[in-house]
Amino acid sequence: MVLLSHGALQRDRAADAMASKKSQVEHSFPFRLLHHGDIGMWFERFVIIVVSLHRAFLPSGWGMFYPLPSISAFLVGSFGLFFTCFLLLSACCL
Repeated sequence: MVLLSHGALQRDRAADAMASKKSQVEHSFPFRLLHHGDIGMWFERFVIIVVSLHRAFLPSGWGMFYPLPSISAFLVGSFGLFFTCFLLLSACCL
């Protein structure tokens, strides 16, 4: 079974619409299809701008960040894993 993303399905629908008999006879159909995509992109921009204006732009304006002990342990562990692999590979290649 082939799984398609939402964007791929939209492209397939647009391709099917452009290949239909209606699009070949009615010349305003491709322009209407184009404007639907254009309006969707404008709505996407509107959502991005409204959400970004909803709160302070800089993360420092959101308040002080206090990491949980599990987050700190995860950070230390990831550094440890990186340097362990780094030292093993550098010793192997010398």
